[in-house]
Amino acid sequence: TLSLPAGGGGVFNVTGTTGITGISSAQGGRRVLLRFAAGCVLTHNGTSFILFGSNITTASGDVAEFVNDAAQDASGSNWRCVNYQFASGVPAPSPTASAKTSNYTVLDSDRGGSVRFAGLSADATLTLPAASGRAGFVLYVSNEDTADATPWGVIVDPNGAELIDGLSSREGHVGTRVTLLCDGTGWRTVQGCWRYFSGNQTISGGGSLVLAHGLGVRPKRVLIELICTTADIAYSIGDIVPYSVQTCDGVTTYGVGCVADATNLTVRQSASATWQLHRKDTGAQASITAASWRVRFYAED
Repeated sequence: TLSLPAGGGGVFNVTGTTGITGISSAQGGRRVLLRFAAGCVLTHNGTSFILFGSNITTASGDVAEFVNDAAQDASGSNWRCVNYQFASGVPAPSPTASAKTSNYTVLDSDRGGSVRFAGLSADATLTLPAASGRAGFVLYVSNEDTADATPWGVIVDPNGAELIDGLSSREGHVGTRVTLLCDGTGWRTVQGCWRYFSGNQTISGGGSLVLAHGLGVRPKRVLIELICTTADIAYSIGDIVPYSVQTCDGVTTYGVGCVADATNLTVRQSASATWQLHRKDTGAQASITAASWRVRFYAED
């Protein structure tokens, strides 16, 4: 623990190299500037020594500003770093988080950092903090799950009745990478892409599907692909081929049609169970074996 001199003062040179895990008790609201003469590790704990969500290794010439979190008419030893200037000129580090595998509630220490999801076994909910008093709070959110057969989503849920992009919640499947900004009353997506993924769907002549995409708005783009599940027309298991919405050889219409609205992708497969691809080996047009393939849908906003 770094002991402040009994005689007071607000600006101090820190000359040692011993790691620092806290600062001694002081009046609430007191601010101190620390200038480091050498390298040492400041250890974030999120309670009594609050940095930017991760430890900081100082260098000669770095300056940190701390404020005491106690009430103004009390004293305490909880300190928050509110500013850090590197002598090298690089910005203060953003907090980094390990991959989340289930529900997660955003903390103030996540501000300016990244919350990413991977290894999911069910849909996960990301709960945002109350917007009041957090204007300017930036958060990077991504769904990096790799599940193909059962795609899991991340449901971003604002606090109480607050909204995100004017909606009560938003959901993003694999490939979703967005930057969220709090405006003090709610949350906005300021950059990135929300993405829906259907997982593997069976091909059947004249079949229909209604797929709830969870985007909350009509998608700006819908993508379709086929994945080979049993070797066919020179394709191997796992091969993925982008597929056009409806194709026609001049006589028969093949493939699939899709109508998107703010809630669903409504899919109608052609009456013909025979879909066409170019052979992987020769490029010649050929009919696929429907049972050897699955169709998948993506929607993006």
